Amino acid sequence: MNDFKKITANSGLISFGNTGARLSDPRATYVKILNALVEFRKQNKNWETTDQSKFGALLGELGIFDIKTDNKVSSDKDVRVKTGFISQLGFTTDERIITTAGLELLANSLNFETNEIDISNESFTYLKQFLKYQQNDFEVLPLLSLIYSIIEFNNELPIDFVTYVWSGSQTKKELIDNIKNYKKHSDYKETVYQSALNSENTNIVAKNATHFFATHSISDKNELKELLYALLPHGKGNTFKNETIALFHDIYSYWLNKEIWNEAKKKKFIQDKLKSRHKDISSKKPSYYLESLFDTTALNNSSNWKKIIGFFENTSLISSEDEEIFVVNFHVLYMFIKKLSLFEEYRDLNTRQLIFENKIAA
Repeated sequence: MNDFKKITANSGLISFGNTGARLSDPRATYVKILNALVEFRKQNKNWETTDQSKFGALLGELGIFDIKTDNKVSSDKDVRVKTGFISQLGFTTDERIITTAGLELLANSLNFETNEIDISNESFTYLKQFLKYQQNDFEVLPLLSLIYSIIEFNNELPIDFVTYVWSGSQTKKELIDNIKNYKKHSDYKETVYQSALNSENTNIVAKNATHFFATHSISDKNELKELLYALLPHGKGNTFKNETIALFHDIYSYWLNKEIWNEAKKKKFIQDKLKSRHKDISSKKPSYYLESLFDTTALNNSSNWKKIIGFFENTSLISSEDEEIFVVNFHVLYMFIKKLSLFEEYRDLNTRQLIFENKIAA
């Protein structure tokens, strides 16, 4: 077995909150959870799985969350997910013990007193915790990086920059590069693509590919699968990568024969083999996949196939000079489309929290 360096399946995106607990009113819900913990801790001192399930039952009794006991996700895990962000904000410890900040929030939530900067004490507590919030794998503080971006855009920050670019900028350098690229191209897709192309993950993939092709070729199917498993991150494991690998082989077949096939053969291959494969490359929307490869959102008999084939063959992937570069470019395409889909998934979550923070600061 080859010893390839694997890429983390972590989303690499800022998440104000979590996808398992989308709250219509975060401000009210956080206080309710903390008050429930006060009651819970009167009788329960531990935080084992049984204790977590008990707290889930209490959350249900109080009408805060409906923690089901018959789902695939166990009730204790559901409780950890739904209460995770208040811990990340520092209102509780990892064991859901209320911290000083949490007690301060509960005290300040009982009145509407304002401080010397003319915002309520409750809002000020929230603001302090959001400003300190640090996401795993991020070197920058998310809220401060957003403030920096607002200043860089002279208080006219484009919403697509917030949605697709800012939330994936993990380091100061990456954030600055992304701002420069966005200002240059005024195109969030081009900025996201450049970010994927120049990422540390792509450097790792390039080294893995060089290591692989020193002794193997794409015809070595078993060894190639090990390589592709390492460079196609997926949170649910290798079995979910097999469809992506099948797509890799189909696109590779086109690349291998692009100088041999005529236009009719290419059109048929695209329609039969590549047309409806967006889910195989972690894309929830067909448009991300189709636009990236074919510069269109629809492929049918009335399409301009000369233009479609020309665009496809001029993509970085199909114009790859050799197999090693092809593998790296497939990874970049995969990450680009995957990130666009993830940005969409996190957009609602982050928007809710950002609106919440805006109300805090107002």
